[in-house]
Amino acid sequence: MTLIEFLLALLIWSIALANLLPPVWRAVRNSATLAERVQTRMLAEEIREEIAAMLRRSPGDTVSPPPVPGTPRSSYSAPTDYDGLEEKPPKDPIGHDLPGTAHLKRKVEVEYVDVESLAVVSDDQSELVRVRVRVFRGDNEVELLEFLRSLR
Repeated sequence: MTLIEFLLALLIWSIALANLLPPVWRAVRNSATLAERVQTRMLAEEIREEIAAMLRRSPGDTVSPPPVPGTPRSSYSAPTDYDGLEEKPPKDPIGHDLPGTAHLKRKVEVEYVDVESLAVVSDDQSELVRVRVRVFRGDNEVELLEFLRSLR
C-alpha cells in the first residue's frame, strides 16, 4: 500500500465517521433528556401517590391546622397539608434530600374546587381539591402534574 492509497483510505474513513458521529451524539443527548424527564415525572408522581394513599375524611371531621414549615411530609394528615410545599432539593417523606436532585425544585399547590364546575372556591367545605405538582430546573418548569382528589 502506497502513501497515497493510505491517505485516500484515511480520508474515506474520516468522511464516514463524520457522518456517523452526529446521530450518536444526538442519541446520547436524547437519552440524558429522557432520563431527566423520567426523574421529574417520578418526583411529581411521588406526591400524587402520597395524597392518594391518605384516608378520606368523614362529614363532621375537624380540619387540622396546616403543618409548620419544615414538617416532614410523613406527618401530613390531609391533602391540603401539601399546599405551599416547596422543596429544593426535593426530599423524601421523612425529610431527607433525594440523591441526584440538587438542581431541581418541587412545588405543590392545593385549591378547593366546586364539584360541578371545577372552578376554584374559597370554601374549605368543598369535597374536592385540585392538586398541582410542579418540578423546576432553575427557573424553568420541566414537569407539571395536575389531578383532582375527593376529600370525602
